[in-house]
Amino acid sequence: MAQFYQSYARPLANNEIYEAYVYGKFVTILTWAAVIPLNISIEGQEFSPIFAGMSVRLPDIAKPFYYIRFQNVTGGVVILQYAVSDGEIIDSRFAVAGILPVIIPGLAPAAGYGLIPVSNVAPGTLVVPANAARRSVLIQNIVANGANMFIGFDNLLTNVNYVVELVPGQFYANSDYTGDIYVLAVVNLELVSYGEV
Repeated sequence: MAQFYQSYARPLANNEIYEAYVYGKFVTILTWAAVIPLNISIEGQEFSPIFAGMSVRLPDIAKPFYYIRFQNVTGGVVILQYAVSDGEIIDSRFAVAGILPVIIPGLAPAAGYGLIPVSNVAPGTLVVPANAARRSVLIQNIVANGANMFIGFDNLLTNVNYVVELVPGQFYANSDYTGDIYVLAVVNLELVSYGEV
């Protein structure tokens, strides 16, 4: 296991494909603050989706890679921070118990994503219905909004009874809850973005 790695950061414009010429065996996405996943390709393989906190490598662990391509399809500029290493990347910012699963293309298709107008009348809008097969979900109060939003797990959600309050641009991620997720807006019909796998 690697104790050290080299990290890189840069903004990616919408639809930009960035090629990084680096040597390594593992690449981990440290920061990608968007609900829509980043697309990644190693050594010319097909693009596949990846979220912050996930690592990928070539199928043959003994074989290093020399270039990676990243593609932003979020519709806006997003800051990408990634790390490259010869061994498994250990980053203490991730609170993971057990084994961090690596998503293999085709095994975790998106269950849904998009923009949804949210009501400002309690309990708000059911943005993501319960899904027993859910592996993770992200919800973002989009940057263009002018007010905060509240997230709750049932129809008792109000602006004083909530799980998380999001300022514009902030997102909420959860990888172990499979029930309903409601969102309540301060300004009626402002948009929230979501992604579920």
